Amino acid sequence: MRVWMDISKNLPMKPLNVIKPNDVVEFEIDTATGELMSDDCRGTHTSMVLPFIRGREPMTYSSCVTEELPFYFESFDNNDFGNGNTDS
Repeated sequence: MRVWMDISKNLPMKPLNVIKPNDVVEFEIDTATGELMSDDCRGTHTSMVLPFIRGREPMTYSSCVTEELPFYFESFDNNDFGNGNTDS
């Protein structure tokens, strides 16, 4: 660790200027659905702006409705999937 401290201490401090490639676009995504954020969902769902390669972005808008998981998924926890031990 001391070696890295000595090396980084002597490096020049300069900002990283990242230029967004032309084929990268940003869209506001509804975090509940993973779809494009609809104006109707504002205030009820959270969102985040994420980068996508042009042509790979979501094409559908959120309907503001999230489906509940079927009852059999709600009962799972990490122990239900086992620990990789095949001994019975």
